[in-house]
Amino acid sequence: MLSDGARTRALHGPHRAGWPTAEPATIRMRALDRQTYVWCIGLDDWSAEADRLQRHLDDDETARARVLAGDRERVRFVVAHAALRQILGACCGESADRLRFLRSSPGRPELVGHRVRFNLSYGDGWALVVVSGAAVGVDLERIRPTFPVMRFAERFFLPSEAEHLARVPEPERAELFFRYWTIKEALVKARGTGLADLSCASVRYSSQGPQVPGFWTAAELCPVPGYAAAVVQARPGVSLRCRTWVPGR
Repeated sequence: MLSDGARTRALHGPHRAGWPTAEPATIRMRALDRQTYVWCIGLDDWSAEADRLQRHLDDDETARARVLAGDRERVRFVVAHAALRQILGACCGESADRLRFLRSSPGRPELVGHRVRFNLSYGDGWALVVVSGAAVGVDLERIRPTFPVMRFAERFFLPSEAEHLARVPEPERAELFFRYWTIKEALVKARGTGLADLSCASVRYSSQGPQVPGFWTAAELCPVPGYAAAVVQARPGVSLRCRTWVPGR
């Protein structure tokens, strides 16, 4: 179930989501019992704020930003992780720079001392953050028309998925590939199993949209033209509320 401008996509192409702009302070933890929130962050939109936002990061995040190649990638890292901290801080009623994270063995981060579940995906100048009261994953990918989709599908997709992809006209194949990929990656991130499990994350398209196994539900999003995105969560029937992030003070 989707609300506030978010829509699932038909196979024919993306829908531009008119997500309202809001600061993270507009949500609280109690709201996550009823809804899952998705925030879209334009990383290059806030590059001038990077020095101010960096104060939210801890020593580990600062060190990770420092070793990235190029100023643009460092700034994007800072903005993405500062946005994540501001959003989580608003949910938990805690200062963004006081939050502490732990990583489980497959690499899924968890917030120390709070029951909120979250996930971050970013690249090519955009990021998505999802926050929920239950296990959740998100992925965002730029659709690259020249990407060798069949070679990757034969390696990472189930045979039925690769066959579906092969039947699609070539001009539409890259978009469908990345739609599959984002759902699969969001699912393994929600499970906390890591990308090694990608080939076991089955996706089936029906008239109701993408279907994934078990108690998981998948939704496709279109936050930015030319990108594929998906959220997978462990709570059937819980609506998504989608926002465009504006940094708080």
